[in-house]
Amino acid sequence: MVSRFAAPLAVTILSLVACEKERGSIDPCKGGACETQPPCELGDCMDSMPTLARSHSPLQGTEIESGAACPHFDGALPAKETVLDTSDIPEFKKGRSRRTNMDSGENLPQNIDLHAELMPLQGRIFECIDIAACYSADMDPFVSGDLEFQFELEPSGNVSAVSVVPSSTLKDPVVAACARRSLFEFKLPKYDGARINVSYRVEIGDG
Repeated sequence: MVSRFAAPLAVTILSLVACEKERGSIDPCKGGACETQPPCELGDCMDSMPTLARSHSPLQGTEIESGAACPHFDGALPAKETVLDTSDIPEFKKGRSRRTNMDSGENLPQNIDLHAELMPLQGRIFECIDIAACYSADMDPFVSGDLEFQFELEPSGNVSAVSVVPSSTLKDPVVAACARRSLFEFKLPKYDGARINVSYRVEIGDG
């Protein structure tokens, strides 16, 4: 029986934008605002971040059994141009906004929580591959590869900008556009803190 497997290999907070410390001669990892607030930039105070007490295997994934096929019935397939149009989705750019919200709380989702909350996204990514197969007979619905996402997560749980870099086997533009929209429309839990930038990688393989 053919099956496919997706493993979210990494969830990494790239940069946090909620620190209200003065830059200059202050050591960001000793005293000051960083003892109570997250680091202002990647690398600041990283050694002082709390160690996670819970565990979640980065190899744990979701297996979907055989039966993958174009999910659209005859006549219901939207125009390919519609699927490819992601002009309404802001592209992730590191440093696109360094806006600091001084009124934000100090609560930020930890990697372990983001990892668990993003697990349902795997099914949507499988569907993106199936949709690509609707438009191209050469698209293998059980293809292996990986997708590298980078996105901005707002305290509301909404994704405000996202980019995706697919591996060579997933270069089909429908896969990339669909996966990008799937993450953009994906809702995560609210938290009392500032906007964060997140890197997320999903590897897809045959089981």
